[in-house]
Amino acid sequence: MVNVRELWRLSRRYRDLRMLENGISCADRGRAFNGLIADVLRAYDVEARDNVRRVYGEIDVAFTLNGTRFLLEAKWAAVKSDGGQLAKLDQRLRESLAGTRGVFLSMSGFTPDAVVGRSTGQQIATVMIDSTHFEAMLAGLLSPADLFDAAQDHAAFVGTPNPTLLELLRPSTRDPVFTYGSGPNCPSRIVERSLAGLSGAFVLAYVDGRQHGIHFDKDRNTAWLHTTVPISR
Repeated sequence: MVNVRELWRLSRRYRDLRMLENGISCADRGRAFNGLIADVLRAYDVEARDNVRRVYGEIDVAFTLNGTRFLLEAKWAAVKSDGGQLAKLDQRLRESLAGTRGVFLSMSGFTPDAVVGRSTGQQIATVMIDSTHFEAMLAGLLSPADLFDAAQDHAAFVGTPNPTLLELLRPSTRDPVFTYGSGPNCPSRIVERSLAGLSGAFVLAYVDGRQHGIHFDKDRNTAWLHTTVPISR
């Protein structure tokens, strides 16, 4: 379960890193960003550690998700990451337990050679994500489980390691099935406890949607919660 209050607090830390405010310098941002990534994962109840010392070298973030171990390398620079920068993570994976997966988060994206070099002639062991993927987790749009499951599916089935956020959000079925009101297996009510005067109701339900999020309409005093509820097909 996601800790929404914690994500809100972490979004302010992210702003400080982007704007280099509250005493944050470019030199400090790297390690601080590693800590932020780990804290975002923890907000989703994912076991994560940042700046992990190993026998040889260091890993920016290490985490375990659904029984799979991930090593994450993060780069926040003005230029895109190239194949040479991904080679460091390749070496860390070769020195790790078989089955360990790699994640390379480059806030500025990747050069064409980095993508081509990962898509041809070798097995994909690392998924490549950018600022849009990280911000989707931070905003509650995608949980880490949904993000990395979808990214691994894309790498396994499509054969490329760098899916766009839109590709991950797109439902796996071509024509999603919508149900107005609550769908089968939805809970009988949405709101268990609230302030006086607040209530909730299902608007529609559908399958194969990975999107999460909250939209506030101040003029109508309404909040729209977009989340994933298990629905049988």
